[in-house]
Amino acid sequence: MVREAQKATIIIQEGVDEMRRIVTNIMLNLCHGGLQEVVEAERLEVALTEDEIAYHENVGMLVRP
Repeated sequence: MVREAQKATIIIQEGVDEMRRIVTNIMLNLCHGGLQEVVEAERLEVALTEDEIAYHENVGMLVRP
């Protein structure tokens, strides 16, 4: 009977360990996805700023005599 209890304890512990790994992986994936979004947003902001500067430079050239 003690052996069965030990086996059950080991099985439960392995299940808990697996659930911890799964939850940790989910959290890391969510954090990674959030970081990727931030990086993409920063790249978009830079691109939009560069486009706006280029536009104003071109408009300025057209308006100047």
